Amino acid sequence: MTHKENLFNVIEKEISVIKTLSSKVTKNILDYAPMEGMRTTEQVMRYLTWCGSSTVTFFLLDDPSKAKENYQKFQEDANSVTLENFKERMDAQLTIIKDCFEKFTDEDLLTKEVLLPWKEPMLFGQAIMETTVKWLTGYKMQMYLYMKQNGIKLDTGDCWIYTEEE
Repeated sequence: MTHKENLFNVIEKEISVIKTLSSKVTKNILDYAPMEGMRTTEQVMRYLTWCGSSTVTFFLLDDPSKAKENYQKFQEDANSVTLENFKERMDAQLTIIKDCFEKFTDEDLLTKEVLLPWKEPMLFGQAIMETTVKWLTGYKMQMYLYMKQNGIKLDTGDCWIYTEEE
């Protein structure tokens, strides 16, 4: 198995866990935020539908000046995410990521330098881990904690291992 395949498999599993976890979200917690200035559950879920794909597409832009346009489109599309279409939107994100992964090689992951959204240079493979993987994982954990704080019965596996296939 290649580095690229391993990396994609991690992202795919993360999205599968997120989708399974989301099936336990209830409508009454969508407006929940632990305190003022924090995202609501709905905002976290909307962000989860594009935080992974937006960075991979950003790294593949031929023209870095289109970065803002790239992110704005993802943000605008997220405005129509609902509890009912969340899983479908996560699937759409995975499709975007998969299409992007077909545009680069294992060698690119190990040798190509990209700029992170905040302009820090980094090798492409590490950049995907620093953004796509970390953001999917971090915001999944935030959704999990919001659910627990609202009395939804979950165990550790709901955040890390359970997928729709299990």
